Amino acid sequence: MKTNWTIGKKLITAFTTVAAITLLLGIVGYYGAVNSGQAINEIGSVRLPSVSSLLVMSEAQTAVDSAENALLSRDIDLKLREEKYATFANAWKRAEEAWKIYEPLPQTIEEESTWKQFVPAWEAWKKDHQNYVSLSREYDKTVESQRKGDEFYQKMADQALKVNPITFGKAENLINQIVELYRSKTDNSQATYSRVDLLTIHSLLTISEAQTAIDSSENALLDRSSDLGMRKGTYDRITEAWKRVDLAWKVYEPLEQTPEEAKLWNEFVSAWNAWKIDHETFVGLSKTYDTNVEAILQSNEIYKKMTQQALVTNAVTFSAAEENLNKLVTINQTVAREAVQVSTADGVWMKTLTMISMIICVVGAMLLGFFISRSINNALKKIIDGLNEGAEQVSAASGQVSSASQSLAEGASEQAASIEESSSSLEEMSAMTKQNADNANQADTLMTEARKVVGTANDSMGSLTNSMKEISRASEETSKIIKTIDEIAFQTNLLALNAAVEAARAGEAGAGFAVVADEVRNLALRASEAAKNTANLIEGTVKKIKDGSEIVDRTNEAFQQVATSSNKVGQLVNEIASSSREQAKGIEQINLAVTEMDKVTQQNAANAEESASASEEMNAQAQQMKSMVDELVTMVGGSSNGYASSLKSSKPQTSRGKTGQGHHAMSLHYTPIKQAAKGKHNQEQVIPMEDDFKDF
Repeated sequence: MKTNWTIGKKLITAFTTVAAITLLLGIVGYYGAVNSGQAINEIGSVRLPSVSSLLVMSEAQTAVDSAENALLSRDIDLKLREEKYATFANAWKRAEEAWKIYEPLPQTIEEESTWKQFVPAWEAWKKDHQNYVSLSREYDKTVESQRKGDEFYQKMADQALKVNPITFGKAENLINQIVELYRSKTDNSQATYSRVDLLTIHSLLTISEAQTAIDSSENALLDRSSDLGMRKGTYDRITEAWKRVDLAWKVYEPLEQTPEEAKLWNEFVSAWNAWKIDHETFVGLSKTYDTNVEAILQSNEIYKKMTQQALVTNAVTFSAAEENLNKLVTINQTVAREAVQVSTADGVWMKTLTMISMIICVVGAMLLGFFISRSINNALKKIIDGLNEGAEQVSAASGQVSSASQSLAEGASEQAASIEESSSSLEEMSAMTKQNADNANQADTLMTEARKVVGTANDSMGSLTNSMKEISRASEETSKIIKTIDEIAFQTNLLALNAAVEAARAGEAGAGFAVVADEVRNLALRASEAAKNTANLIEGTVKKIKDGSEIVDRTNEAFQQVATSSNKVGQLVNEIASSSREQAKGIEQINLAVTEMDKVTQQNAANAEESASASEEMNAQAQQMKSMVDELVTMVGGSSNGYASSLKSSKPQTSRGKTGQGHHAMSLHYTPIKQAAKGKHNQEQVIPMEDDFKDF
């Protein structure tokens, strides 16, 4: 059954189907990504910041409550209390920052309702906390007074409980011994005591009772809850007790005492005075303590209010705010867990849907690819035979053309090599000839310069000869002058002798003139001798000048002969240089002609090589085309062996013979390419194409 489905339609259908499958998978993935993104946004952008902010607020609330409880300790100093106030400030700062993060975030209906309840509860607790801080600040003002009071109180307690009991017990023991001693000496049979006995016993018992009352009052003064009024009453009782002691002391001391009683009384007085000093020390400490009692009592009152505020009032509002805060945290955690559960369920569903879609898409793509590739292969197999046969014929023809072109290129290369060698030899000859011509030109130039030099030397020799003659004449004149000088010296000598003779005749008057005459005579002798020496020298010089003049004359004649010979040689060298120049020009023209022939031959060889290279390239392309056809056969049918065996009988036939010129001639006999299903199908039927694919 014939089908109108072209390759274009099939490919479009295949790609459209794959695009639809990809779109389906993309939609599924996008849906899953959107759901996951919503869940992640809900958890990461809303719930996690909400829970984190609420937990920060809860932590800050707990830190504030903990610092409040720490401030209830009366053992911490002002520095530690200031650190707790700093803890308050940092905690409230963290709470405010967390509040600003949480409040703008989206809230559920339940969360919004709980938040509306939490805000007033938080504000109420915050207000109670501020009241507590105010009380604590007031309490801080009394801390220093309380510290001083504690120091004095500790000294009071040490005095009353550690020091005073020792002296008190000793004095009490001694007075009890005195009482027992007195009682033991009385007659137990008496029904009544005498007035003295009664006064003695009463005085001793009064002193003992007053001592006990004073000790009890000391213990009363150790009560930190007593105010100044109560303490004043205690001091009054102590004063009354000491008054009773003074009266009893005055009554007892004058009475008659036994030696044993007197000994005990003296010991008692010493112990009593020691205890009295300890008591007065205690009273002094107590009165110093009294200066801080008001501050201590005020501090205690404020501390009670702080305790009431922190443990009762603040606890109520703290619990309400904490309950709502924990409820908000629970709501956000619940919403986050629900979002995680929904996201997990969506992920499982999307995973299942993706797996099913992937399986369906893979199976559909495989089936679609199988049917489309099968239909395309059927169409391609119909044209492979013709393409393969044509590739074989083109390959064989290109091989023959390549071989002939290679032979032609080799011949042209050999010819070019021979011409190149000839051109090289001519170039060498031309260079040598040119060098000879240059040497001849240089010799001609040098001979011209030599003629000039010889002429100049000849002229110089003539001038030298004339100069020598003039020198000879001047020497003769000088000789004459020397002779004249010699004659003058001779005459001067004679005159000096005459002068000496005349001076001798004059006697002493001519003594000076005789000396001068003698000196003149000496000068005349020296001048005569010098004139003779100079004359001898001039005569020798004149003789040498005459000899030199003769030599210069002979040299001048030789230079004239050399100048004549140089002129003849210069003419010959000039003629040789002219001939060498003409010869060099002729060889240069021959060299140019051979060079042109070499260029033409090289161009022919290059063209032949390019032709051979093009043939090789065509052969390579034909082989590549055959290889591509084989690959196409392999791609369509799975193996190219069947097609290769079917093409052995269709190889091109070539014949080659020799021409008269010795060159190879070839003729190609091509077998026409078989038409696929000749007479039955045209190209559109073999490979149906649409307009979009005809360009390919």
